[in-house]
Amino acid sequence: HVPVAGFQNLGQAFQMPIYRYMPFNYLIGMIERGENVFVNPLAWEDQYEAAVTKVLSSWYDGSGVDVSVMGEELYAQCWCADATESDLRWKAYRNNGGTVRVATTVQKLLESVEAMFPNKDTMMMTTLFGKVGYFPQEQLDQLLRGFSPLRFPLSVMWSLLFKRDVYKQEEEVRIVVRNAETSGIEEFREKVRIEPPLLKMPLVNPEDFVVDILLGTDVTADQQVVLNNCLRAHNWTAHVEVSRM
Repeated sequence: HVPVAGFQNLGQAFQMPIYRYMPFNYLIGMIERGENVFVNPLAWEDQYEAAVTKVLSSWYDGSGVDVSVMGEELYAQCWCADATESDLRWKAYRNNGGTVRVATTVQKLLESVEAMFPNKDTMMMTTLFGKVGYFPQEQLDQLLRGFSPLRFPLSVMWSLLFKRDVYKQEEEVRIVVRNAETSGIEEFREKVRIEPPLLKMPLVNPEDFVVDILLGTDVTADQQVVLNNCLRAHNWTAHVEVSRM
């Protein structure tokens, strides 16, 4: 299985619902192409949030270890473990094209990733799923300095589960995968599409991957029609509601 971090009861964790906010057109793309998209952390908007950036620079300065490509080999995806809606979460992803929140379960997410790895031993070294830990900035700096480049890729992957405590209300969980194109995992590379900074992973059972879809108040009536038609055309079974926030 994908290595899992931060959960005391794995059985309960697998059934836990998780939520992801995204632009409306991202959801349509997911349905039409049956793909789950991961992003290289170096492309995240908040460069401090992309803790790997800080790790790489600290290693490079005086370490004598060439880590210039390490960040380029990783792709991650962020989900929220809290079902509670908030203006902050909606605003973070709101744009002129409408915003949605999709829900799945930890088990469905992990199974979709595991299906990409025929070699399960390889998967143990190239994937990681876990709760994000939140720390004061000074403590976070100390934690990140403790990671060793000699334990790549796990050291950098673990660093992505640490964030500043100003974000603790997000209650994030993250899944991280290593770019097979540079790590030589041929079976995985044949199944995914790598278009930096994106890694596009096919969903094994796309029609039931998303359990619920919550539409933001900025989604228009015309967009709702487009979504309903798209769901029917691709036999998706997700339940759709409209947010009241």
